[in-house]
Amino acid sequence: MSKKIYIPIIIILIILVTSGIYLWKKGDKTINLEENSNEQTSIPPVISGLSNDYLQLGDKKISLFIADTPELQEKGLGGRESLPTDTAMLFVFDRPDLYGIWMKDMKFPIDVVWFDDQYQIVHIEENISPETFPETYFTSVASTYVLEAKAGFVQENNLAVGNSLNFHRGE
Repeated sequence: MSKKIYIPIIIILIILVTSGIYLWKKGDKTINLEENSNEQTSIPPVISGLSNDYLQLGDKKISLFIADTPELQEKGLGGRESLPTDTAMLFVFDRPDLYGIWMKDMKFPIDVVWFDDQYQIVHIEENISPETFPETYFTSVASTYVLEAKAGFVQENNLAVGNSLNFHRGE
């Protein structure tokens, strides 16, 4: 090949590599999840930030990541090292159904709470270990929402089937 062919190929490769590095760096976000905390948690780009919605449990305000698209719902909390205290992921579905939860790419155990369109708890699974993958956990009652939180969340907050949850739209 002549030098005339190599030069455009080298320029195109440099542009592609530079663009890829820029986009990769742009997608790497770190946010402070607790106002008075020095703890920083790296959030994968697929769940890039907390919503303004929250769950009120007594005097506790639980910040929520919202998973309302098939991509976010498939990823869930997978790939994360941990989840800050008083933070959970809320899966929002279009209609009531028997939604399953798995532990793909999970690195810590979680509690899972299914609830209906009236925010009433219909099923709970506690302390699901990452080692249970590829098992999928289902409820036998149709639900519209699923909440994933650190293992121990259900017990700490005295949650039980039949309880109603109090969600708020953020401002």
